[in-house]
Amino acid sequence: MIRPLLLTSLLLAAWPGTAATAAACQDNAETRRNADGSRLRVTERRCPNEPCAQLTVSYARAKGQPFRVLAEGRRPNDDAPSPALSLIDWDHDGQFEAMITGHTLFGANTWVYLLGVSPMPVLQMHWVFKGVGYEPYKQGPYLVQPGHDSVAADARDFYRILVPGKQVAFKPEFRVLDPHPGENPAEVPPLCQFNLSNLNPFSDDSIEVRIPRKTRNRAAYCEQLGHRRHLIPRPLTANADDSDDDSPSYRDGPGPTRVMNLNISNVLDRDAEQRCPWPEPGPARGPQV
Repeated sequence: MIRPLLLTSLLLAAWPGTAATAAACQDNAETRRNADGSRLRVTERRCPNEPCAQLTVSYARAKGQPFRVLAEGRRPNDDAPSPALSLIDWDHDGQFEAMITGHTLFGANTWVYLLGVSPMPVLQMHWVFKGVGYEPYKQGPYLVQPGHDSVAADARDFYRILVPGKQVAFKPEFRVLDPHPGENPAEVPPLCQFNLSNLNPFSDDSIEVRIPRKTRNRAAYCEQLGHRRHLIPRPLTANADDSDDDSPSYRDGPGPTRVMNLNISNVLDRDAEQRCPWPEPGPARGPQV
């Protein structure tokens, strides 16, 4: 005969959503301390028998302060490498951004989004940058995103930094095409590429200029050429001002916070987006430790 208390314990252990089931969930988290003393954390939570994993970005204003969720999304609960969340200090200013990467496109390119924290007046996240390629880095006044261009060359896109740590131009000022080692420079020369849509939004054309073979700093050559020939636009627009279909969406969080939707169409393929939609707005969640 099973005693009532023991029977209750066994039923609770087997009931979905109980502490015993929740304990089986696995959190893969990364936390970084910023130069101003705040902390940023990205977490992927996977639970057995759940079709979707939970992605969250959390922020604490200072040591000892609770973490608050500022962004969340869902992805299929599988072993696919994307979408993936990580933390990066791409411009080496001591303040980390969250980076979310999407499914692989041509070559090894992926959509890359950098998300920064806006602590005032409402605590929320904003887009610092979005582009296609590999992990970005800072070079002089630019955010540089390397990527795959063709079977014969790689590309580097140069985006002007408008506000350090906060805003990057929506489009690159120019692109440098670097031939792969072993390519015949007569057939695949290094090139500067300028997109004319920067000057005329109704144009899809681009201008390519061959870079002299002995040029040591191809990026500096393209920048100087672009200014000299007036191929670089002024003024530049910010990523945050872009108004295309995948602009960030939010829901209200606890207190003066807004929670960003990480289910971005460029990050999730259509099938994954349908299987793992963004959670419907519900009761505001409190701070997380």
